[in-house]
Amino acid sequence: MAKGSVRALGYVGITSSELERWQKFATDFLGAEVIHRANDDLEVLHLKVDGRMWRLAVHRAEDDHLAYLGWEVAGKYDLQVLVDAVGATGVTVEYVDASEARSRGVLQLARFQDPAGTPVEVFYGQHSDFRFASPLGIEFVTDPYGLGHVMLSVNAFDECVDFYCNVLGFRVSDFADLEGVRATFLRCNDRHHSLALREAVSTDPTVSFQQSALRHLMLEVSRQDDVGRALDRCTELGYAISRSLGRHSNDEMFSFYVKSPSEFDLEFGHGGLLIDDTRWTPRCQIGGDHWGHHRPSSSGSVQRGASA
Repeated sequence: MAKGSVRALGYVGITSSELERWQKFATDFLGAEVIHRANDDLEVLHLKVDGRMWRLAVHRAEDDHLAYLGWEVAGKYDLQVLVDAVGATGVTVEYVDASEARSRGVLQLARFQDPAGTPVEVFYGQHSDFRFASPLGIEFVTDPYGLGHVMLSVNAFDECVDFYCNVLGFRVSDFADLEGVRATFLRCNDRHHSLALREAVSTDPTVSFQQSALRHLMLEVSRQDDVGRALDRCTELGYAISRSLGRHSNDEMFSFYVKSPSEFDLEFGHGGLLIDDTRWTPRCQIGGDHWGHHRPSSSGSVQRGASA
């Protein structure tokens, strides 16, 4: 892996007016550990899924949107190389002060926007206590592959693919034609993809042409049965399933999608594909799945369609 390349998805920050709903969703459904209990004075809810101090931050705000994506590099030299590469493209890069870096739980942090306006942070030295106690006994698949993966709808699709590959060091795992919409799946470690970019189109209700939008966040668990148990919890707790149980044809993930309190989808999965760089050739995926991952209809039945 080249010096200055992104290594993993370190953390995700979102804004929401529903911190109390997020706390219940995180503990009762996801099996995440809450660092600070939600109350009227709490401004940030931090959620923990492994030995890192936190992986998902929910900031109190009136509107729900993606606040930032935190991408990890190996060390101080790698951060400087990456910052220089981003700056050389004409993008404005800002190093944050030590106090703000501590608030993110890292040693050093720089931030900028990708060509679609996505708030991006790059860092090294994420704080860890090496302890995690899931309230549901769940083990998440994280290090060395990072938190999971995200899919973004982006307006500047070609520019974004070029930026993430040629500047941040991602590699293309697969291309896709999803019901006539282009997507590219990008990896920064052995996980099939840590970032998926989907072209924003006029029929996409989740994004305007002036910004990017978070379509889904995937969390992977170590046991297949935990996916089934999570599906049962959706029914018991009344959470809306946005994609039925299925297996993707590109990353082989056995998963389903549930609507989060911030309306983006949370993919809960197991068994994602790991890639050997020396043997992999990108493919163009037509359609979405081996089976399943159907959308529910208004009548309660399912509708077939590409799930990414």
